[in-house]
Amino acid sequence: MRHPSKIRAILGAAVVSCGLSAAADAQSIGVNFVGGGGPNSGSSLMATDVAGLVPQANFNNATGAKGTLAGLVDNSGSNTGASLAWTSPNTWSSGTDTTTPNGALLNGYLDSNGTAAGGAMVTVSNVPYKLYDLVVYLNSDATTGTPAVPLARIGDYEVVTSGGTLTQQVSYHKGSALTLAPPVADNTMPVNASTPAGTAIVFSGLTDATLTLETNQAKLPNANFRAPISGFQIYSVPEPTSLGVVTVLGGLALSRRRKNA
Repeated sequence: MRHPSKIRAILGAAVVSCGLSAAADAQSIGVNFVGGGGPNSGSSLMATDVAGLVPQANFNNATGAKGTLAGLVDNSGSNTGASLAWTSPNTWSSGTDTTTPNGALLNGYLDSNGTAAGGAMVTVSNVPYKLYDLVVYLNSDATTGTPAVPLARIGDYEVVTSGGTLTQQVSYHKGSALTLAPPVADNTMPVNASTPAGTAIVFSGLTDATLTLETNQAKLPNANFRAPISGFQIYSVPEPTSLGVVTVLGGLALSRRRKNA
């Protein structure tokens, strides 16, 4: 069993603009889970499409509920030598606007299928960056009311590292725009239409050559079993001492590091 050992909440909104510009100059690997099912058949990104919180072209498209991809390319289209493996119970789509690259990125997703039978798992091997941040994109098709408006849900996301497991419990919703999902404290379960929610989260300061992202593998109190993954970006942090997006985006998320048993 894993127990919470540390809670971090850092505010870095004052340096948003300089952080984003610094990250935009860095190398990055983007993956789009095409998804499909539900409202539509999902959506791929063309090599020329520029998407993501750290805007980049040359996203790698991953099709199906499980599979592998070798030779992931970076934002310049160069082969990084990294490889991807993923598995999930199901794929789905949000049915949001796909006329923009960000909308297409958020449309299809790996779905945990709303059950306790295990969530989605993503593994990237041979990450080429010594220090990097991870942006995870999430979406939903859930709406409520007439006319329909997005319904907030709570998801549990974990990154397994050599030093322990980083966990974020966040509020997310249906949308075609990139917004940071606000952290949610344990033992809360907001599900009404007015609950603040987002479509992206950030894990900062990662160093392992193998990246493992899990959803709902260790369900937190009152989090539902749906924790989708629409895609992700791994971007290098060129200056370990700089504020960059490590401070800006990672600091706006609530992370708990839990020791492995």
